[in-house]
Amino acid sequence: MGEETIDKSTCKGFSALVYVGSADVLVGGEEVFCFDESVAYPEKYVDGLNELRAQTEASARLNRMNGLLTCALSKQSVWSQ
Repeated sequence: MGEETIDKSTCKGFSALVYVGSADVLVGGEEVFCFDESVAYPEKYVDGLNELRAQTEASARLNRMNGLLTCALSKQSVWSQ
């Protein structure tokens, strides 16, 4: 993911991209309740995976990059029953 994928999407004629990520990108080891996209990304992460996820999500949230509509969904848990 990232700007390269967004560029490929526009070249293939896609008009929108939805990135499904993890709410872990918004927490730096602290519990956070009732947050939305206005919450800033933490300055430090507890691991490299969540830092990479945050960078990827930030790229996806650059709405209208090359004309592509984008959004990012940060689910609390990607697992369900």
